[in-house]
Amino acid sequence: MHPHYLIDGYNVIHKIPELKNALEINLEKARNLLIHRILNYLTTKKIEITLVFDGDDVGYVGNPYERRKKLHIYYSHAPEKADPVIKRILREKATSTQLILVTEDREIINFGKNMGVKNILPSQFYSLLRKEAQQNQLDQKFDKPMSEEELTEWLKLFGEEKNQ
Repeated sequence: MHPHYLIDGYNVIHKIPELKNALEINLEKARNLLIHRILNYLTTKKIEITLVFDGDDVGYVGNPYERRKKLHIYYSHAPEKADPVIKRILREKATSTQLILVTEDREIINFGKNMGVKNILPSQFYSLLRKEAQQNQLDQKFDKPMSEEELTEWLKLFGEEKNQ
């Protein structure tokens, strides 16, 4: 069974400096930056992520559910906040998946603990996202084919001769 992260979206945004800075520009920018980082992370992982936002913060009136690859995004319906949505998802999935809750909200953490759900802090989760992004950048930078000249030069440096 693969891990399934359940993320309190705005809690994460308010706890991570990079996202909080984006929030000063506007809410949508911060939300999209988090979603982009998560989607990037999901390209190499066998996990699912459910991300929950307060819908009233964005004046959300459209579809309260969105799915992108292995990412499920929920927006609560005003006046409901994200917390009851997160609790419903915890009730539904706590026993059927390897659920990991991402929040610093004490009430939600305690609710999850009572159901046997593991909790990690937003900073821990965001470190995973950043680490993956840095590795992807390194892979892109150094994962290039070597030319014949470069190969010959490296072989000479290490005292090897290229087999003809």
